[in-house]
Amino acid sequence: DNQDSAEFFECHQKKAEKKKTKKQIQEELKAQQLEEQRIKEEQEKKKKEEEDKKRAEEEKKQRELDEKLAAEEAKRLIAEGSEFASWDQDYAKGLVVLKEKIAKEEENSKVLLASPLPDPKNIKDLNAFLSLWNDAKESTLEECVNTCQNSENISKQIVE
Repeated sequence: DNQDSAEFFECHQKKAEKKKTKKQIQEELKAQQLEEQRIKEEQEKKKKEEEDKKRAEEEKKQRELDEKLAAEEAKRLIAEGSEFASWDQDYAKGLVVLKEKIAKEEENSKVLLASPLPDPKNIKDLNAFLSLWNDAKESTLEECVNTCQNSENISKQIVE
């Protein structure tokens, strides 16, 4: 008897569980949807955290690579800078020597040519030349043209 009543109670309980009200079904459905939404949000949050972590790691690697490349570039520029500085010094020395050589050659060429023109850098020579020129009297057109040509040459040398 006891067993029959237990079976009856169990069977009746199953039927009662099966016969849920519309409100209970809606509540269960709503609870299930909320649980699914919560699980989905947790998954999205976890995925976003993983993506953020991965992006942060990639940015860190890129930053380290950029710093390494910048350090290498700085070393290279320093090495090149010192190399170019020595080249600049050598160039400057060579240029000074070349200018001195040209000046000597110009001086020698004036002496060799026995130029009647004064050294435009020597004020004393210029004054003497101007005094002689002022005293000179050109008698021919050719002498006048030569004097004009000489004065133009002196003017050019002064400007140079």
